[in-house]
Amino acid sequence: MSKLFDRLCVVILQDRKLDGLAVNFRIDRSTDPSQNTADISVYNLSKDTRKHLQSLDKGIVVQLQAGYRGPSPISPSANAALDAIGLSGDTGDPPLIFLGELRNVTSVRDGADWLTKISSGDGDEQRESPVSFSLGPGTSFQAAVQKIVGEMKVGIGNTAQAILQGKFPEVGSTFVNGLVVHGNAGDELRRLLSSAQMEYSIQNGQIQVLPLGKALNATAIKLTPATGLVGSPELGAGGKVKVRSLMNAQIYPGRKIQIQSDAIDAFFRVDRAVYLGDTHGNDWYVDCEGSPL
Repeated sequence: MSKLFDRLCVVILQDRKLDGLAVNFRIDRSTDPSQNTADISVYNLSKDTRKHLQSLDKGIVVQLQAGYRGPSPISPSANAALDAIGLSGDTGDPPLIFLGELRNVTSVRDGADWLTKISSGDGDEQRESPVSFSLGPGTSFQAAVQKIVGEMKVGIGNTAQAILQGKFPEVGSTFVNGLVVHGNAGDELRRLLSSAQMEYSIQNGQIQVLPLGKALNATAIKLTPATGLVGSPELGAGGKVKVRSLMNAQIYPGRKIQIQSDAIDAFFRVDRAVYLGDTHGNDWYVDCEGSPL
């Protein structure tokens, strides 16, 4: 178990960087195109800071970074491996866990403390923005994706960029009779991608696109008792797995993990990651749900 004083958490809203404070949070991210969410609580901000945060406009960028200070809380022999995947916070601010848009800020009394609650969603406005256009006969699949993504005004991640460059064999088709797009941008993008057996999500402000059920090409994160695995993984229907790890920003939806325990030695794609953090409590974990690869 990590020592409480080894935990680092930074919350950034516009021009305010909140660090060195008591913070707890729940971040819920998945490969599903529905919104990723963050619920963050910060204790005992100054009166001026509370007032300033409550005056901020809905939609401004919210960031949460979380990790560790100093050597690995697991074992000295694991330090080098964990540093390599970004679990250690030695080099400055901890790694990014969540980036989204502000939904609401409220401050309430909690006994002798002031508790400021911050809620955020990733890609709220982009998914819900309306799109309406037509493309002529012979339009390529890539051009149609580019048009919708452009209307969504969201960042283009590496996987989406690969589609636009024609690097996926699934996207080599053209629309012989053209294409009409009308409706919610997120729904229209999902419909278009599913026709090519692909799926999308928005991860920290960027579009991520993957072939259905497939993982990113990045090296798998190995989860063992020496590298962050907590407790015993649970296998369910269809070979799906539930597993807990110590806080690790490199475990996120779409990423490949390799679980090595007494009962399991297999690769999975992370379908959902729930980050549970409390700088002054017990939680400092990532709870994952994954599909077999």
